[in-house]
Amino acid sequence: TVFGSGNFEYLTSTTVAAMPKAGYKFVSWSDGNTINPRKYIVTDNAELVANFAIDGDAIYTIDLSCDRSHGSVVGAGQYKVNTQIAIAALPKDKYQFLRWSDESTENPRNIVITEDLTRRAIFIEKKKEKTYYHIEAYANNSKYGRVIGSNVYEENSNVDLFAQAYDGFYFIGWSD
Repeated sequence: TVFGSGNFEYLTSTTVAAMPKAGYKFVSWSDGNTINPRKYIVTDNAELVANFAIDGDAIYTIDLSCDRSHGSVVGAGQYKVNTQIAIAALPKDKYQFLRWSDESTENPRNIVITEDLTRRAIFIEKKKEKTYYHIEAYANNSKYGRVIGSNVYEENSNVDLFAQAYDGFYFIGWSD
């Protein structure tokens, strides 16, 4: 941003100033002058352009967070501008990384430092893989009756097995 422009009378002295954005520094004016702010004596119509460059000494803060009961993050700290760093979200056993607060799902991910940065890692609980069991139930002799309910069942499911005796026979119990 440049301050001090406007309409001035001949031989008026005015001050112009260039204010760089964070991470940049003032280099010079378009007329080669390197003083900032500077006094300028109006002798004619003039256009002064401020030249800025990346401030290679700028330090930025990378702030990383997460729910510590779900995992941890690495890569936070202070870095010089244009440094490439890696950040990572490390989930605990029962969790998995979902995304960063900026919607990126890249993990780990490389970042080139150009400004202060705040990111939160979001973890979700891992879905437990379902376990299934094959339950096979049958009559000790198919002439005496039948069993209904043999199938594949999810772990911890309630299973109903029915013993049906044919005419002239009766059910006396299960054997494992």
